[in-house]
Amino acid sequence: MRKKLAGYGIIGLALLAITVLICIGVGSVYLPAGEIIAILAHHIPWIGDHITPDWSTASEQIVMKVRLPRVMLGLLVGASLAVAGSAFQGVLRNPLSDPFTLGVSSGSALGAAVLIFLGWQYSVIGVFTLPAVAFLTGSLTLWIVMWLARENGKIPIENLILSGVVMQSFLGAVVSF
Repeated sequence: MRKKLAGYGIIGLALLAITVLICIGVGSVYLPAGEIIAILAHHIPWIGDHITPDWSTASEQIVMKVRLPRVMLGLLVGASLAVAGSAFQGVLRNPLSDPFTLGVSSGSALGAAVLIFLGWQYSVIGVFTLPAVAFLTGSLTLWIVMWLARENGKIPIENLILSGVVMQSFLGAVVSF
């Protein structure tokens, strides 16, 4: 079982590395995979000293300052969403539970949309105002969903999912409006 799991992990990491290379290479300026690997290896301490740069500085700037940060940010956001979904499913013991089904994503989107609409996205704590308000409104939405799903002091999973879907629909409509 462990060998099989390790094999899947290695295959997953290899596919992730290939995907990152493809994503860095695709754009208005084509960059071959070998050049991307050489540029990335050149920036690794002790390894980069042995690599002679034979690429243009423009290619290096495109990789290191434009494409790599965006790909890494996308990777981190995707991993964070996966962790959030797994946490919801684990805590609620229901494979249907996720931030979208429970209305948390619409609650966060509503908080962010209101802030942007009013022009207050940098008002209170600078650049962190928007994520903080989105987190707070998402948390508030989850609390409301759990309050709506309550029945005789308990929260049945079916009620929780249905309340979440209702909140998701309602808040999604408000954001669309």
